[in-house]
Amino acid sequence: MSKVNYDWLGKYHKDVSDENVRTVLDRISSELGNTVNVMGGDRKSSVKGGSSTSMHNKGRAADFCVDGYTLKTAFEAIRSHKDKIFDANEYYEVIHHGEFSETGGQHLHVGHRDWVGSGVIFEIEGYSSSRKGVYEEVP
Repeated sequence: MSKVNYDWLGKYHKDVSDENVRTVLDRISSELGNTVNVMGGDRKSSVKGGSSTSMHNKGRAADFCVDGYTLKTAFEAIRSHKDKIFDANEYYEVIHHGEFSETGGQHLHVGHRDWVGSGVIFEIEGYSSSRKGVYEEVP
């Protein structure tokens, strides 16, 4: 059964106030057919290694994983289903933070950008120790 679990492991920062991000998480769960577990949402300040301009600080992002998928396979599945998951007239970022992430652990991130434009940017960060903190766009 697909759903979005906002109380996964009883962690903090679970509020996801951006309705668009909540809708995207629902669509990810539906398209991938498994539960999306939210591990972070709105924040009042940056976490260690995080950016002061993070979409989390603006209430426009969520960190998550998907039951039954590795982070890498979920990231790829989201990319392959992007036309069904994301609104064409909005602007998003999807980031796979890897093993060497500067943001405190491996996870997926979706942000609803408040910049001018539309589309989805897919990025990876922290795939190796030499790439810690380096964001690379994935076409």
